[in-house]
Amino acid sequence: LEARQEALEKGQKALESGQKELYALTKALEHRTEENTAQLISLNEKMNYFEGSVNSLKNSLSSLENRFDDFVKEQRAFNEHILSKLADMEDNVLYAVKMVDYHNKDIVLLKAKGR
Repeated sequence: LEARQEALEKGQKALESGQKELYALTKALEHRTEENTAQLISLNEKMNYFEGSVNSLKNSLSSLENRFDDFVKEQRAFNEHILSKLADMEDNVLYAVKMVDYHNKDIVLLKAKGR
């Protein structure tokens, strides 16, 4: 009976030892899970920050593209205006040249009479 009791006590101690090991392992796994969760939360926060930064850059780029498009439109309108003014000036110069040529004959005749 004593041998049996000793065997039971030995078995109980082995079970208690195994239970302590399982408890320590469970605690270690729980701690590791908490660390992993904290890292995931940190990564999620960083990802959200980067996503916000990318969205901000997209908005800035879009705004810059719109401003550039407006500038190009204004520049084209200005160029058309300048070309129109140059065409008007060309017409005026051609008219002035024709008038000088037309009156040049009279000037030559008047100079010839004056001599």
